[in-house]
Amino acid sequence: MAQRRGREDGTARRLRDVLRDNTLGGVYADGLLPGENELMATYGVARAVVREALAMLCAERVVERVRGVGTFAIGEQRYAITLQEMHGEVGEEAESRRARPEVIDSRIVPAPDAVAWRLGVAPGEPVLLLEYLGWVDGLVVWLATNYVRLPEGEALRGTPFTTEWYGLLDRAGLTLGGSKWFLNATLADASVASLLDVEPGAPVMLAQEVIWDITGRIYDFAICYFRADRHTFVSSVGRFAMGDTSQLRIGRAVPGA
Repeated sequence: MAQRRGREDGTARRLRDVLRDNTLGGVYADGLLPGENELMATYGVARAVVREALAMLCAERVVERVRGVGTFAIGEQRYAITLQEMHGEVGEEAESRRARPEVIDSRIVPAPDAVAWRLGVAPGEPVLLLEYLGWVDGLVVWLATNYVRLPEGEALRGTPFTTEWYGLLDRAGLTLGGSKWFLNATLADASVASLLDVEPGAPVMLAQEVIWDITGRIYDFAICYFRADRHTFVSSVGRFAMGDTSQLRIGRAVPGA
């Protein structure tokens, strides 16, 4: 194994991580972070470490420093989404209050090779291309490109798309046997950046999904880009019930969610 070029002192990085979690979690009243002296005393670190950690947060656009005033959370909203919700296990009622789709393309196209492989059809076989943007509280937060086999695709084309994806499937009369997600990280190219309103090269979450019916037949393959600066992905599992969760705050919740 190649030797690392010098072992970093991770003190500033770890402080940055703690302060980021507190900031996004809404720990600081009115979004005002403690001053440098208080942070030094609380975490037992030098002023240079505090300043380096805060500089990292500024670079991430988590906070903004105002000379002579203090350090403030920028306050950009984050969309908290559970992995169960991504699999369609959360009721449409909760999701429909937040997300709004904007269809930007809907037509029958020949299935590209990679899509055909995912759907288990012959390359060039007609499929529905349905591409849309997801909006939450006036902000675009994801781009989804779905390829749907026929006849399911035809059923979707004739169904109004007004809330979330699984609600659309249900209203179109399609069954949900299960789904699988593949999550990766990537950088937005010019096309994705323009649709998601980010700079080219900005980090985004790249996700692929397949959905099958109750017989196991895959009928939907999706490629999605999630704005990394607008999402908090949440997952929980356990044998015992979680205790008092009143102090557990993950992400900056969308108002009304």
